[in-house]
Amino acid sequence: MSADLSVILFWLFSGLIIWVLDRYVHFSFKHLFAFAAILLLIVGMVFRLPLWYSDPLALMVLGLSVSALQLSSYLSGTPRHSGRLYSILLITAALLTQWLRQDPMQVPIWHGMLVLTGLSALYMLLDRIIEDLHPWITPLEALLWGVSLILYWIGRQQDLAPTLVVIPWLMSLILIQYRRWRLTHWPAPLFTILAVLTTILLGHGLLALPPDLVVVEFVQRALILAFIALAGLLALWLRVLPAAFFMYYLSQEALLSLGIIPIMAHDLSRELMFWRLLFYLTINALFVMAEAHEFEPLDLKRIKGLARFRPRIAFAMTFYMVVLACEPLIIGHLHPDSGFWLVLLHMALGLVLAIKWAWPMLQVPEQDYVYLRPSLSTWVLVVFIMFIVLAYALNRLILLFIG
Repeated sequence: MSADLSVILFWLFSGLIIWVLDRYVHFSFKHLFAFAAILLLIVGMVFRLPLWYSDPLALMVLGLSVSALQLSSYLSGTPRHSGRLYSILLITAALLTQWLRQDPMQVPIWHGMLVLTGLSALYMLLDRIIEDLHPWITPLEALLWGVSLILYWIGRQQDLAPTLVVIPWLMSLILIQYRRWRLTHWPAPLFTILAVLTTILLGHGLLALPPDLVVVEFVQRALILAFIALAGLLALWLRVLPAAFFMYYLSQEALLSLGIIPIMAHDLSRELMFWRLLFYLTINALFVMAEAHEFEPLDLKRIKGLARFRPRIAFAMTFYMVVLACEPLIIGHLHPDSGFWLVLLHMALGLVLAIKWAWPMLQVPEQDYVYLRPSLSTWVLVVFIMFIVLAYALNRLILLFIG
């Protein structure tokens, strides 16, 4: 049995066991399932022995572990805080590992459609558990889901870019979320999981591309640019901070991983992928911290005056947003040729977005508002940083012993 298949089965059966055990544990203790899920994710990654820290599997373990921490704090002490949330994360990890076993363009079409269908079902089930609703999908959601799979099939038939065929599916999840939450609030932890799916499914196509110049056909380039422009405009238009910044992250991911900017070295692109996800996870953890109660939108009214009450959190939030926007230039060593000015324009968009949300933090709040979740402020970022250090140290030791 291959290492990949062993990891898939390990996470799959672990998730099913946690799902069954969930009904026998009082909700006040179910946050312990989060730590169990993190431990199982790390064990599975160690079994596979990733060769370095930006391995896609390491990225997935990192993102889903932080998702478990954020979900644990976001709904801590409520009946909705269920061990099934972490069961879904483990099963999601198994499906993503199945997707990563081969180049997505080389596997049969039915295989890709089956994986995307499973991820869709798990994500929508996770959403329903958080919202405390019946898990069945609506006809509109089923229609969007079906259309995205048809577009995926067409993209595979036309031999489009490996990651371009995933965009319709990803957009279907976003549209379903917008409809469900009516643009008023999208639980911040869900953005962490969406970012992991985005980075793995889009970024894996970049890892499969050759390290030299990648020629993108005119139609594909036009579609990619339209997607980037749409996501960028949504980032500026949306009035909820976590949603706005995720759309910026999504547009940046498309810009850097879909062949528009083919001027970075192959190894450097992997490193950039890792640090971008790391910065985004940190930013979203800060967003979760700033939401005092679940399902309350972190809009301009809520963010107003944050710098006066929690200056360190406000500074960290602004700093990471600026760094994420400028990171392609800081790490990428871009050459002033293909796509250089497009990257600069996108960086300017990120800086405008950061200023748009940083300015209200400096103003006087209109009403008293309690910022920060006490549990998050004391341990989420601490555990997050400890996990990064631990994962990196283990990886260095593995490299040392395997020579």
